[in-house]
Amino acid sequence: MLASRGQLLSEINQQHVVSLRETERRDKIIKEERDRFLRQRGITPVDEDADNVDEDALEAQQKVIERIQAEEAARILADVVSEERGGDRPRAAMRD
Repeated sequence: MLASRGQLLSEINQQHVVSLRETERRDKIIKEERDRFLRQRGITPVDEDADNVDEDALEAQQKVIERIQAEEAARILADVVSEERGGDRPRAAMRD
């Protein structure tokens, strides 16, 4: 998720034509990407723009997103450490 978001933002920044509503377009793209990622993980995304937002569901969704981000950060760190040590060691950071 972090890598795809970074790539997506990079692609947007490299565009030569700047829309007057670039911020809105960027936010919409990020939201769509996040929602697609959550659906792939079996999580129904909460529509934060709805009139009656279920705060408990929104909080649960945020906790899931934070857990996913922490897991990805651990994977990235494990890969960096593995590369620095020659790649022979097990990835202890990946254990549940």
